[in-house]
Amino acid sequence: MCPSNCSSDKRQGVCDKKYGRCLCSSGFGGEDCSVALHGSQLVFTQLFDAARLPTDSQVDHLRKQLPRFGHSLVVDTRGSLWMFGGFSLTNGPLNDIRLFDTKNNSWMPVTVDSTGSMPQVRYFHAAEIVSSRREIYVYGGLSQICHGDDKCTSQREEIGGQTNNTLDDFWKFNHKNQRWIEIKKKKHPPPLAGHTLTLFRSGESESLVLIGGFSPCCGFLETVWEFDLETELWNSLNTTGNGPLGVYGHSTVYHAPTQSFYMFGGYMYSINQTFISNKLYAFHYPTRFWSILPTFEEYNPQRLNLPQARYLHSAVTTDDYMLVFGGRSHYNTSNSLIAYTYSCNQWLRLLTADVEIVGSPPPPTYAHAMTLDVETGAAFVIGGFDGGIQSHVTRIILPKDLCRLWKGKNKCRKFLGCNHCDIMTEHGDNITLCYSNMRINEESCEPRDHNATQVSVNNGVVCTAKWLSKRNCAQYTTCTECLAKWPSHINEAQVCKWCSNCARGRCIPEESECERENKCSVRQRTVSDVSQCAERQCPASDCDKCVSLGSCVWTRQVLLSRKFLSSFYGLWYAYYHYAIYIRVDVYQVIH
Repeated sequence: MCPSNCSSDKRQGVCDKKYGRCLCSSGFGGEDCSVALHGSQLVFTQLFDAARLPTDSQVDHLRKQLPRFGHSLVVDTRGSLWMFGGFSLTNGPLNDIRLFDTKNNSWMPVTVDSTGSMPQVRYFHAAEIVSSRREIYVYGGLSQICHGDDKCTSQREEIGGQTNNTLDDFWKFNHKNQRWIEIKKKKHPPPLAGHTLTLFRSGESESLVLIGGFSPCCGFLETVWEFDLETELWNSLNTTGNGPLGVYGHSTVYHAPTQSFYMFGGYMYSINQTFISNKLYAFHYPTRFWSILPTFEEYNPQRLNLPQARYLHSAVTTDDYMLVFGGRSHYNTSNSLIAYTYSCNQWLRLLTADVEIVGSPPPPTYAHAMTLDVETGAAFVIGGFDGGIQSHVTRIILPKDLCRLWKGKNKCRKFLGCNHCDIMTEHGDNITLCYSNMRINEESCEPRDHNATQVSVNNGVVCTAKWLSKRNCAQYTTCTECLAKWPSHINEAQVCKWCSNCARGRCIPEESECERENKCSVRQRTVSDVSQCAERQCPASDCDKCVSLGSCVWTRQVLLSRKFLSSFYGLWYAYYHYAIYIRVDVYQVIH
């Protein structure tokens, strides 16, 4: 049950027979608590796994109640994890709310006030917690799926021979008095699934921002909606720049230092096609400006496939980096853990031989949920689907400074924003440190801090506005990437411009001339405003939205192209295959 008896003979851990796991003492980790922890490791801790429960366990009922996918997960100020809804192979769509206490690492009972109404069952909804109000907000999702003569009380939509309902209801759950309240407003977003709901906070002002999603009745949602928590009113935001035309199954985090929402991956609509995306977009809230954030080929070469395209993954954020886990790609399910550093626009692969990893990462999964406890800096992953439904709880701990993960001068200098130093102490000990040059560090290379006799420092790239302005414009192959703006330097002058009208456009430095840099036989047009890019003309994901623009025409040749149709049906296959068709298989077996 407990490997090596959790190193209890060394007082490094104890065996918890109730859950079939090791509980490690402070300062130790690993499956058997045998690894001493320090601040330069990536640490995974399995806090719960239904597969490890003893057959005679007092909590054996959790085997059937907890496995799910398409659920939501948030964390309160006490470090308690609140999980809502999702899809179970045993019970179908769910509307239960579950509590995992990270202080004692146990599932706790939740007694919901049943005197009021409750939200109906759902999955692929969106949820967010507002700690100042002790409330969890839930919008939309997919609800009951019907088969044959089964009765469904909700409004139906026929998809691939199956009946489904996409929801547009909005609820809040007060986790202090444990009561649900429905928020009913005349003006609100359309029915949605696969969207995100993210808290925006600036001073005393708080609101919820809804991005993306899809429904059969309304197609892709390209409008950004905001719910004012003070007035309890929904409003659609007037945005500019280059935002996604449509996306679902993506992730969104709010990065307070840049006052921006970062949206990554998902199933995305582009002109005449849908595709699994590896694109990162930023929505700068103060200016309501969208921009795609392309990678730098020098540091994230295309051959590394980083970041890999994915959807139904999860993401959390710190002030320094965004952490992305899992998801579904074209052909496989991923357990990859990657990070995006905001100041340097660099993607990092974390599950590599270069990183000291303690414990085992969660299995490959998608449609799981992840949240971050800001107080402790720990991320938590629960559930998901990988051919079967997961029921694990995994804690992930990373250093606040990601540079601390890298060992050796060559590895350290490989990553932007990192410095490396070698320290020789007066006792003859050699200490090496890799640390960020962008933040105040807990450890430094000052000789007095280590009683050092010799210190050698190798400075890495410092990711400043000046450094960003020296990027190579020629690496960008589209107008919108050429004219990208990074939120950390939103007011900096434009560095690149786009040359159009030739057979192939080209991105060149702002001070250069198109006729000289991109020679062709026609007169070229210089584009410096992203709204004038060709791919931003007539931006619409369906006919009705196209016509509403006033000066655009939707053509059947585009709509009915083979590539679009295969992508469209692929979209619905991806969205409903693991709910409807799994449910159909179970139904057929039972009957």
